[in-house]
Amino acid sequence: MKELNMSEVREKLADIIEEVKMTNRSVIIEKYNKPQAAIVPYSEYEEFEEWELQKESELMKKLLKKDTGLRYNWEDVKKELFEDVPAKPFRRSQKASRKNKR
Repeated sequence: MKELNMSEVREKLADIIEEVKMTNRSVIIEKYNKPQAAIVPYSEYEEFEEWELQKESELMKKLLKKDTGLRYNWEDVKKELFEDVPAKPFRRSQKASRKNKR
């Protein structure tokens, strides 16, 4: 993986994109010697997008399979989707359940 600073990227963006395309290798863009972004081959981007959709689909199937009365915190669900950390379920309070049935 190649690493370039911001000024190099500004000067040579078209060349960098062509290099990524031809070599099928990513380029890391740095600012003050710290990674800030990456230019990846489009095929890798497509694979990542497909992986994300598959993870979302798997999670939705799990959630829809059976309504156990458990609810999930959105932050935990996002972690499960993107960090492979299981979401922790919680039960809605009886008061909230009755309120929604009206």
